[in-house]
Amino acid sequence: MKIIIISEPLAFAKKIDALSRKNLSFLTFKDKPSGTKDAMLIFDFAWKDIFTLLPALKEKNIKANIIVSVDTIGKYNFYDDPQKLPWRDMLTLEQIKTLIHAGWGIATYGLGYKKEDLEFEKEEAIFRLKNMGLETDIFITPFKNIKNEIK
Repeated sequence: MKIIIISEPLAFAKKIDALSRKNLSFLTFKDKPSGTKDAMLIFDFAWKDIFTLLPALKEKNIKANIIVSVDTIGKYNFYDDPQKLPWRDMLTLEQIKTLIHAGWGIATYGLGYKKEDLEFEKEEAIFRLKNMGLETDIFITPFKNIKNEIK
């Protein structure tokens, strides 16, 4: 399976047409791979500008996945040093629900993209997401290679 990780959604927007011509079968985190044309498109962080890509991806029948840090939903990437990575707005809860309703997958980095207390981060994030109406049991370890985490 080909895993495509996107960190900059607006830069990726220019590549949607080319990607759609590859005739790949796009999977969510919950889908089972079924062939050599399987691919998984993952938006590494839940930046708010991801939402602007929904119409183009929907038109091309491309499903995608997002990874959220629970404490940043509707806020910004407060865990980053703004001198190194500027603070940016994150998806709102309603936007995330819209993406899920459109067939996207969801995973979590935990509460705030931390290296410590990973078991607590995982359990608490999954619990809070469920209380928000978002079901997932997929935890991606922060600061690890995402491709090694996807099973």
